[in-house]
Amino acid sequence: MSNYTKSFNFRNGVQVDDDNFVVNAAGLVGIGTTKPEKLLDVRGNASITGITSLTGSVVTGVITAGNIKIDAVSGVLTATRFVGDASGLTNIVAIATDGWIANTGSLSTTAKVGVGTLSPISQFEVLGDSKLVGFTTLSGITTSVGTLFANQLSVSGVSTFVGLTSLSTLFVSSTSTFTGAIDANGGATVDNIQIGITGDNEIDTSTGNLTIDSAGGTVVIDDQVNVSGILTAKSFSGPTGTAATFTEGIVVGTGVTIESGGQANFVGFVTFNNGVEIDGNLDVDGHTELDDVRISGVTTVGEITSGGTSDSLTLKGNPVEIKSSKSASETMFKGTDDGSVELYNDNVKKFETISVGASVYGQLNIASLNGGASTLSTHFGSVRYGNENASFGYSTRRSLDLINTDTGNVNFYLNLNNISGPAGDFRWFKGTAPKMTLVGNTGNLGIGKTDPTEKLHVAGIVTTTSDSFVAGKLSVKGNLEMTGASSEISGNLTGLVSGNVTGLVNATAGISTFTSISVTDKTNTQFDGFGVNKNPDSGNIVDIIGGGGEESSKVFVSNNGSIGIGTTRIDDTVNINALQSKVTLGSVGVGTTNPQAVVDFSAAGQGATGASANRMYAYLPTVNNSQEAALVGMRVGALVFNIESENLKFYNGSAWANV
Repeated sequence: MSNYTKSFNFRNGVQVDDDNFVVNAAGLVGIGTTKPEKLLDVRGNASITGITSLTGSVVTGVITAGNIKIDAVSGVLTATRFVGDASGLTNIVAIATDGWIANTGSLSTTAKVGVGTLSPISQFEVLGDSKLVGFTTLSGITTSVGTLFANQLSVSGVSTFVGLTSLSTLFVSSTSTFTGAIDANGGATVDNIQIGITGDNEIDTSTGNLTIDSAGGTVVIDDQVNVSGILTAKSFSGPTGTAATFTEGIVVGTGVTIESGGQANFVGFVTFNNGVEIDGNLDVDGHTELDDVRISGVTTVGEITSGGTSDSLTLKGNPVEIKSSKSASETMFKGTDDGSVELYNDNVKKFETISVGASVYGQLNIASLNGGASTLSTHFGSVRYGNENASFGYSTRRSLDLINTDTGNVNFYLNLNNISGPAGDFRWFKGTAPKMTLVGNTGNLGIGKTDPTEKLHVAGIVTTTSDSFVAGKLSVKGNLEMTGASSEISGNLTGLVSGNVTGLVNATAGISTFTSISVTDKTNTQFDGFGVNKNPDSGNIVDIIGGGGEESSKVFVSNNGSIGIGTTRIDDTVNINALQSKVTLGSVGVGTTNPQAVVDFSAAGQGATGASANRMYAYLPTVNNSQEAALVGMRVGALVFNIESENLKFYNGSAWANV
């Protein structure tokens, strides 16, 4: 390359190879870009050898200098180590990966901490003396191997003290075990001892019994003993081998009570100057003579026998009650002055006398004792109110049931003794209104009628859900209505039906005459043969004759679907015969089901088979000359074919002209 020692001045900038090196008119130098944004804009990596001095530097990315990395975005400085005086640094906490963690107002660690040791075994281990000034709470299990001195110690968990323990104040909220001695400074005065949770100055247990067991076998209480509950002892005795001696006597404030199951043994003559109250059993094996016995409470006896001059036994009281021996609360009989007498079953009242008679609660069974004569039957009849057994469908808690559990009748007798005079009736009421009457003299049954004149007299609608049989004539004054899919009159229905016949009329013979027929369900309408003013002819489905009976007014449909109008016959090649009839149609289509004009013959004969195949043509009316001259009623446009002149002619309004 040539060397130049001359200076060059470029006024409007310089550019090398388009984008390698650019100096624009503003003096901005770009390397790797044609649009520098700074005085020196380098796009790509740069290598600088020598000392680089920067007065001000802004880095938006990452600066890497060996093992030192500066991330301009996150502000994180990464290096392998820091060497030097860090006294000027602030907010620096020396932490290891699993070491101390600085939280707000606290310093914590999950690692084991050793004081005086580099290899702690416990979570917190101190080798050497420790001094704790202030209130100290130990929540876990604490073991003291040496001597424990504390001015104030609170223990909330289970603690074990093996050595000498000296305590000024001790708070124990859970179980503590002192294996060594407790130094109470020569003596212990305890103002408040609580073992358990009951109260102050009380020795108790949280569960189970409290047992005081002395090593010598004797517990000495050198003061009064106050027992608020039951005092139980196998015996009371004095010194060994002697009886108990009460020099001051025994004072019983409210008497001596022997509970149920207890026993009192009196050896010798016992005198009770005052009353004796026995809450338990009194067992007297010998003869007992009582001059006057008054029992204010409950007395249970196995048998009471009247020993007087009569066999009568009189019980006085108000009320008089007989209770079960099983339970004093279970009543069997109760009688009240000027009131009722009650009988109970399993402590439930079943019978009670009332002012108008008696009440039976539950079910009243009527049976022959021991099955009656020759053990006739062990079944019974019942009157029951308030059934709660769901197996009886129409018997509810509000129902009255008359039950015969045997195979015999349920009989109702009226005037069994044939007393002279008018016979009564059987009547059934709803409230005070009679609903059904069976007349005693005639045997007529009236439903909704109190004076039935027939054997069955119903004032209202009668509904039967099955077959009904009438041996004689059935007279219906009102409407006769039959409903249901299987409703049927198998005999003859004679008379004028002025209403609607809504059921199925299935008559295999005879003529049925209808003024009009309305078919609403066309999908279920079927006729084997239908005739109007005549029986349908053989082979016809429908036969209709006008009111005059002329066959010119006949309309019929044959079994193969052919239709005849105004005629009695149809040729084999014809499906609709209306030769004598006029037809008015809105539109006509031949060979199509969708005519595109009022008269559409465009598809006539297309696709026809048999005799009609390849006959896609039409014939106009044919006339001879004389017939042509006799034609009347023409309008412009009429067409005919003259077979004599062999011309197609049309009527032009005044004469027939050749087409």
